[in-house]
Amino acid sequence: MLLVNIDHIPGKTLKPLGLVSGEGIPLFYGTFVINKIRSRAIKFMIAEATALGADAIINVRWIFESGQAFVYGTAVKYED
Repeated sequence: MLLVNIDHIPGKTLKPLGLVSGEGIPLFYGTFVINKIRSRAIKFMIAEATALGADAIINVRWIFESGQAFVYGTAVKYED
């Protein structure tokens, strides 16, 4: 699944499928907790986009607050 933080994919015509999101909540505290939180949030967002039949997620944005990560973007399908 391609993830980009811009509103287009060069050379592709896109059909928006809807907003997708993921949340990462720390299950433990340790050295790599931030990477695990981010990975978990991305995993949930990609699963949501895959269920919609998406090829990519554009306009990916992050919010980090109180040890949690929230990621969201627009799931899209390639039209060409």
